[in-house]
Amino acid sequence: MLKESIANIFRRVFFIKGKISHGNSWDMSDIFIVSYPKSGTTWLCLILANIIQEMAGDSRRVDFYSVHDYVPDFHFNPQAINKIKPQRFIKTHESFDMWNNRIKVKGRGSVYPRVIYLVRDGKKATASSFGYLGATSSSNANFLDFIANERSSYGTWDDHVDKWVLCNDVLDKRMVHVIRHEDLVRDAFEVITSILNFSGINVSPAVIKKSIENSDISVMRDLEDQYGNGVIYSDQNFNFAKKNRLVDNSLLKEVDDYFSTDKSKSILKKMGY
Repeated sequence: MLKESIANIFRRVFFIKGKISHGNSWDMSDIFIVSYPKSGTTWLCLILANIIQEMAGDSRRVDFYSVHDYVPDFHFNPQAINKIKPQRFIKTHESFDMWNNRIKVKGRGSVYPRVIYLVRDGKKATASSFGYLGATSSSNANFLDFIANERSSYGTWDDHVDKWVLCNDVLDKRMVHVIRHEDLVRDAFEVITSILNFSGINVSPAVIKKSIENSDISVMRDLEDQYGNGVIYSDQNFNFAKKNRLVDNSLLKEVDDYFSTDKSKSILKKMGY
């Protein structure tokens, strides 16, 4: 047990060192995929990974494991960023302040890469994020503890959206392409096409359609059932790709209460929710 604990400490230290050393591994042509957790980012990254795979003529299967090699995740495999030649899509859930503090070191506070900001209905994203915490952690944190922890890490949904989109006085608005998860569900082809146009990437409609089909929830559910997704859940019945997961009514009430404040309601309304 002691050896295992020591080994985990060393792994954590090397991981943090990796994030620091690769924190400014970005190029002007790169695009950061930014969102509050549980906003549909994995699905978006799977679609983009399939497009990148098609463009490269790669025959490797795109799944919950390999997606990180096509679209590096700053929180899980920042070392992969340097293994891919620009132009790259890089995923992060950082608050704007966290992201800006590391990005501006290289850009000297005046040069920045572009950003695609994916937003989902705050109530649904918050409830889903709290549920995911319960599935991946053995702690019995309540909703208020969860909100307090969010404020000290990536920020709550309303803070995250507010600082990245609504009150951002650092980035030129032309550098930030905001997309809605609900629009991605409604018409994935239209949204992905807008992303590629924003990114300066030209691929055929056939490639886009094929990539969307290969990232369909039913396909990803089958892949997860067969191969897993690399995450160990405390809830053995949890399935990341499960569709229409039920949410406890008491949690829904707590979420509604949280979003009943003037600030939260205002941000929801401004984002179209």
